[in-house]
Amino acid sequence: MKSFFNSTMFHKPNPFGSCNMDKIESFERKFSIKIPEDYKEYLLNFNGAKPINKICRLNNDETSIHHMYGLHNIEYCSIDVKNRELFFADDSFGNLFFIDLTQKEEYGFVYFMDHETGKTTFINQSFNKFITSLIGEDVYMKNLKQEYPDIYARIQEFKANPQI
Repeated sequence: MKSFFNSTMFHKPNPFGSCNMDKIESFERKFSIKIPEDYKEYLLNFNGAKPINKICRLNNDETSIHHMYGLHNIEYCSIDVKNRELFFADDSFGNLFFIDLTQKEEYGFVYFMDHETGKTTFINQSFNKFITSLIGEDVYMKNLKQEYPDIYARIQEFKANPQI
């Protein structure tokens, strides 16, 4: 089976070491969960690698992926067993991205959780769709220039004169 993910989508693969089906199945058994196939594929091929495009749109806002979590030490994995949430990334503010593992129609959906309020925001219907929805800084800046030219101009001025 050909992989959905490829090396042009992520930085250095397996920064936490490689992952195999035995590790994944052991993790699933330990927490009595079922990881969605697309996220398993990511773990098997990239295990914690950061996406190259890392900006995520959230309703009328956006954030950027800071860390991606891999499956390397089962004892330190981020999972909320009670709510069936598998945390797979964070942003630079400590907010979390997670996959819904409930065996309901939301299974596999990706959400963003504000760490201060606990409020969750739906992002996409699968990990694959989440990854392909991320945009790069070049696209973000182009959109910013069109939508908010004043803010874009101030950013450019700051880049040209960082001592301001």
